[in-house]
Amino acid sequence: GDRDGDEDGAAGTTAAEDLSGSDDASGVGGAGAEVGTGGGGSVVASAGAGKDGVSTASGWENLASLVRNGISGGWLVEPTEVVEGDVLGSGCSGVTMAGKWRGQLVAVKKVNVSGASRAASFVREVQVLSRLRHPHVLPFYGACLQPPGRCWILTHLCRGGNLKEWLHAGPTPPLARRLTAAWEVARGMRYLEEATPTVMHRDLKPSNVFLTSRGPHARALVADFGLARWLPHSDEVLTGETGTYLYMAPEVIRHDPHYTGLADSYSFGVMLNELVSAAVPYAHDYLTPLQVAFAVADGSLRPAVACAGKFPGLAAVVVSCFHHSPGERPTFGRIVDSLDAMLPEILAAGG
Repeated sequence: GDRDGDEDGAAGTTAAEDLSGSDDASGVGGAGAEVGTGGGGSVVASAGAGKDGVSTASGWENLASLVRNGISGGWLVEPTEVVEGDVLGSGCSGVTMAGKWRGQLVAVKKVNVSGASRAASFVREVQVLSRLRHPHVLPFYGACLQPPGRCWILTHLCRGGNLKEWLHAGPTPPLARRLTAAWEVARGMRYLEEATPTVMHRDLKPSNVFLTSRGPHARALVADFGLARWLPHSDEVLTGETGTYLYMAPEVIRHDPHYTGLADSYSFGVMLNELVSAAVPYAHDYLTPLQVAFAVADGSLRPAVACAGKFPGLAAVVVSCFHHSPGERPTFGRIVDSLDAMLPEILAAGG
């Protein structure tokens, strides 16, 4: 994501969006030495590597252990195993291509790791994705861990594009489909929240959610974990302004050093409201993303709640997610329970 707005994503993963999520996090400089696997699965490093076979360049400190995890987990990918296909999307973070790996169609995200922060983001994304398994989280198949030129993430190839494109680039999908997508995203986020340790996504928005197909039975998958991290210990400081301004929680905008996964609940509230209204947040406020951020941070602005009249239960969920105090927002456990209670009846009535 980026702080100034959205770019369109590519099918499968969001290579068209900056993994760093903000100018502050993008980093500059070289990625360091080559690290790969040699015969027998041993770690191989070129000149510039440290004593453990890992590049001494900042951002690659955890690479050797990640390579070992990939070998033991069976997901470490050699570049020669990948047959490249069409380009699906590109941006400053890299390029995403269709491809084949061991006979399976996949999306191949070739990540630009040209700075320390991008390198750390890539490593973190692989660390997180390799541990996730859920019907509404983008399936991870493997990764190539050979910096600087071969840092690839292989995932399920989603033919339905992303939720932003689906919602705004063509005819407005039926409300029932939009609500089902929101329900599925909430389930995927509940899984992340209840994982051990908890995973904070930190850039939840429609362009980071993918649809498995273009058909009526497509599933929504939470994707792009380049900004994700495990919930830290209480004394750890988190990066502020991480994510995209239009969906960013006020405490993240304010650089609160100890925000929690409840920042994702705020982002989900913005997305749920967008799915109900089929309108881009703040589209009628004529504000820049930076102006939106300042107003959200001081509590004077939220998206106009779209469904208060027809669906008061949904409106209550949205409003609770918008609460200025994180502790007053619902967890995804509570959000899913609320949606479970009300959506079957709404969907049965045709939305």
